Amino acid sequence: MKRINFAKVSTTKDMNSLGNETFISHLGIKLTSITKKSAETKLKISKKILAPTGFIHGGSITSLADTACGFGSMYHLKEGEVFATIELKTNFISAVQKGTLVCRARLVHKGKSIHVWDANVYEEKTSKEIALFRCTQMIITQR
Repeated sequence: MKRINFAKVSTTKDMNSLGNETFISHLGIKLTSITKKSAETKLKISKKILAPTGFIHGGSITSLADTACGFGSMYHLKEGEVFATIELKTNFISAVQKGTLVCRARLVHKGKSIHVWDANVYEEKTSKEIALFRCTQMIITQR
């Protein structure tokens, strides 16, 4: 696999292109904004990401939030660094069957080797809160 210099990937367009033909694009997740302290992703609800109950699958929600936080950590990487999610927790507040989910992630802690992110997931039109999320990213220097 080709190494990517994440230090040169800093725009939403660049980051979204990294998701092409990956799990992220399979779900339909798009990064919509990125700053040093925040990231926002969106996911249009479709049948392919629903659970058999007809509501959005919890894995789809968690993936949306993990992707926002991952892009947020990626924004801070230096040349030769990569990251890995080492812990995550999702509290599901509500369920939804249609619409677009928005995840807003914010940086809580940025250390040399660990980033901690909190995120809120809600339905775009109704502002209905769907989930709360926290994750920890480990920063790894490639050799």
